[in-house]
Amino acid sequence: MITQVILIADSDPRKKVIGGIGIYTYHLAKYLTEKGVRVVFIGKKQSGKNINMLKNLTFMEATSKIGQSNKAFLQGLYKVARSFDIPEDAVIHAQRPDWLVPFAKYPNRKIVTLHGSHSKNVYLKKGYLIGKLYSMLEKKGLGAADHIVSVSKENKRYYEKLYQCSPSITAKLQVIPVGVTLPKIKKADKARYGLKKADKAVVFIGRFEKEKNLKLLINAAHQAQLPLLLVGEGAEKEMLQNYAKQIKSKTIFHKAVLNEQIPQILSCASVFALSSLYEGLPIVVIEALASGIPVVSTNVGDVGEVVINGKTGYVVDAKSMPQKLQYTAKHSNRFRKNCLAMAKNYSWNIVGKRIMEIYKQ
Repeated sequence: MITQVILIADSDPRKKVIGGIGIYTYHLAKYLTEKGVRVVFIGKKQSGKNINMLKNLTFMEATSKIGQSNKAFLQGLYKVARSFDIPEDAVIHAQRPDWLVPFAKYPNRKIVTLHGSHSKNVYLKKGYLIGKLYSMLEKKGLGAADHIVSVSKENKRYYEKLYQCSPSITAKLQVIPVGVTLPKIKKADKARYGLKKADKAVVFIGRFEKEKNLKLLINAAHQAQLPLLLVGEGAEKEMLQNYAKQIKSKTIFHKAVLNEQIPQILSCASVFALSSLYEGLPIVVIEALASGIPVVSTNVGDVGEVVINGKTGYVVDAKSMPQKLQYTAKHSNRFRKNCLAMAKNYSWNIVGKRIMEIYKQ
């Protein structure tokens, strides 16, 4: 029987929860505590009041200041690992391979979840040298893990190819998809987000980063003559705002929101859109389907597992995106029943049970 789990992620499940890993670990912590498992969450110091009160949860700050870098977080994890007396029967579950490295010498069962192609992302954003250093940490973390969980089949294939010369790593890979808490469908309040009542809106919720390829989405929605609501923050925000203004598109930018507000935003959408260059299986795609909203997406990760052409939306290339956005937004209600049925396969009752089974192995 599992009595204690140590979760490691760069967030704080008690506070404002944004971002894929933050949302995932909040719901995982919630699921575990509701099952009577004690959770110790080692995370980053965050601003704001505690708004999510979970029983059986203890939070440990690995950083001393708000907004510190991933490097500072990793250094903080080393400090925690040196001073933390972890019971031998506790499971250690890190949400990135490098975050497991400070705990590599502990005899406990160790799990790492791959939420995406982390090394690829570091190379893209930080360049070759930092990418190479990260790859060394990643390999060490994966080597220390007893089980490696990928949230998508595509990402599992990526790591199998990347570590094809390290069978001790690839043999530990398995897929457990992201989970969602199925929401109650909200009544749309379009005016709150700058939309008109009659608008057939395209919505994106996520980070404004290079890999999200949002310039493509702005173009596609503009060509489809549909209003676009972009919700989030990121390094490319100013550039995207300038571009949207330059082409005179009807693009509305809204700051990042609490996870609890996502169903309210999705209720304003006729279609949810994803234009990423690469992904695993984003939680927000499942959340859109769980709200009865069809999805139009580029062909990335495992999106094609849930976005079924003509049933729950369309998987598209750049050329066909405007036409599919226009058609799907116009006929959104036709997709609703299939979207809701698909999302039920990804409820936390199913996903959480599978993760618990991994803890016991």
